[in-house]
Amino acid sequence: MIGPGMRLAIGLTLVYAGLAHAEVALPGPPPPAAPAIGPTLSARWAVALALGGESLTPTASASTSESIGYLEGAVRFRPVLNTEIQLAIDLGGRADAKYSALFLDVRYRFNPEDTWRWSLTGGVGLASAAAPDASDLDKKDRGALRFGGGLERRFGAFAVMAELRLMLIAANHAAPDRADPTPAYYFARFGMSSYGFQLGGSYAW
Repeated sequence: MIGPGMRLAIGLTLVYAGLAHAEVALPGPPPPAAPAIGPTLSARWAVALALGGESLTPTASASTSESIGYLEGAVRFRPVLNTEIQLAIDLGGRADAKYSALFLDVRYRFNPEDTWRWSLTGGVGLASAAAPDASDLDKKDRGALRFGGGLERRFGAFAVMAELRLMLIAANHAAPDRADPTPAYYFARFGMSSYGFQLGGSYAW
């Protein structure tokens, strides 16, 4: 025979078990989802290829301004989310003016997690601009600075980018003076300023 005390204990145990089961079974709000990190946000390295155009103007003769085209290849490394370091080489020119440059750039992206991303770029490097048949002294590399701002649209690991640029190239004091200066001489001898536009793409991993 089960006494009243035992029946009360069994009843309380059953009620407690039922409440515990109901508490476990009750649906609750889903746990917060982990933030999605796209390929370009977790990636550190990237390669890029771009076509650009520049208008080079020697400081000694604005009338000899020339427009040139070039191809740029670059390797990029991103140490932090907003900032990217880039090593780029430019090769191009036109029939009467050969242009080449090597730059180390730093790019800062204001909104790196967005599909559309704005950025500012600044870099230092070496540049050469002279006639294809010029002497080694005329083709000597000179110090250069460049600055730019661009807009990028990313598609996962791929991205396309358009950028406006301003470049300053130092004078080449090694180039000999000439009694009858030609347009090519002004490019080889004097400092230059340049503005241009670049359109290209990149792949990050």
